[in-house]
Amino acid sequence: MSPAQKGHGPKRKRTAPQSLARQRQKCAIRVAKPERQSYAYLHHLAEVDPFEETPRKAMAPTTLRDVKLRIYQLASALAQSGRDPKTILGLSDLVAPEAAKAALRVQHQRNGGRKTGQLANYARTLINAARHWVKASEEDLDTLRALARSITPKTGGMTDKNRARLRQFDNQSAVHRLIGLPGLVFDNLPPEGRLSPAQALRAQSALAVAILILGAPLRIKNLASLQLGVHVVETRPIGLGGNAAVVAGKGTTTRHIVLPAVEVKNTKDLEFTLPSGLCKYLDVYVSRCLPILVRGGSAYLFPNTTGGSKTPGSLSVQLKTFLKRETGLIFNSHLSRHLAAKLFLGRNAGDYATVQMLLGHKDLQTTMRAYVGLEQGDAIKRYDQMMDDLLEGGQDDDE
Repeated sequence: MSPAQKGHGPKRKRTAPQSLARQRQKCAIRVAKPERQSYAYLHHLAEVDPFEETPRKAMAPTTLRDVKLRIYQLASALAQSGRDPKTILGLSDLVAPEAAKAALRVQHQRNGGRKTGQLANYARTLINAARHWVKASEEDLDTLRALARSITPKTGGMTDKNRARLRQFDNQSAVHRLIGLPGLVFDNLPPEGRLSPAQALRAQSALAVAILILGAPLRIKNLASLQLGVHVVETRPIGLGGNAAVVAGKGTTTRHIVLPAVEVKNTKDLEFTLPSGLCKYLDVYVSRCLPILVRGGSAYLFPNTTGGSKTPGSLSVQLKTFLKRETGLIFNSHLSRHLAAKLFLGRNAGDYATVQMLLGHKDLQTTMRAYVGLEQGDAIKRYDQMMDDLLEGGQDDDE
């Protein structure tokens, strides 16, 4: 009898039920990729024909990746609904009303039966593909639109969940813990010698928080894709080489984060000038931490272990975990944009136009829908202070 038969040999590792489900999902994605039509459709979205009857803009690379992922996830969901993956041959199979309903039902169940913006984006992807590529009938399009309306949450600006998370910053000590964290991390780094991987990774998280809170309230996709010398640049003053942009961390002058419109969700050029304190953190990170985090170097500010950029999801989880551990705050990367608006409006009530420019919104109404009312707490405090002052003035008159 072999050792394995006696129970002394190496045991097979059991796969958790969740892992099996994940494996089946991956298998379904591999089998159910509507390859030819989806690739042709994505190429159509990425390129612009100047002779088209209806002018349109080329889709931004980040948006294009989202559309591609949604198509594959919907194909996987359709396969998990019981549809034979071999029959999912193209987008026309995916956007057929019954197929779309089956795929969206699976995604709806994955979301805990909740209406979410993510679910609405799946529906919107199906409608756009059906309308502009598959050329579905008006009857089918009406069915898809009705389906989308039934799973789209009411849009009233910021979600209740994010509003609740912002309330923790009504406490000024929470604000100070957050904005003071990057400085605390970098000031506590050993002044000399090689840093450990753990110290370098902690500094990476601190730098990301510093950029989001102190420098530029970016979306996580843009933060994860920042490249030195491309998006993170510095300008030399006259007499030090002109205004040529050079790699951050090598000079002494003004630093900027520059994002071209094609890489921004709202297709607007964005540029942020970084404060001097943040520039010091950047210098330390580039010179002492990056060489430890990735061998052979990388142009990305937040690289993975192979030198490419971290995915937005992995960077987001890293920051959420880091902030919870270091400050006790429940904070995600997108909340930084809401916090920027909250803090600014707290000191500049009603100045939505500045918030619009800061966050890169195309429409002022978008800004107002999200942030009207954030100043209410500060307005009540100012009113209470006014009442206290009036009462004190009245008592002085009585005396």
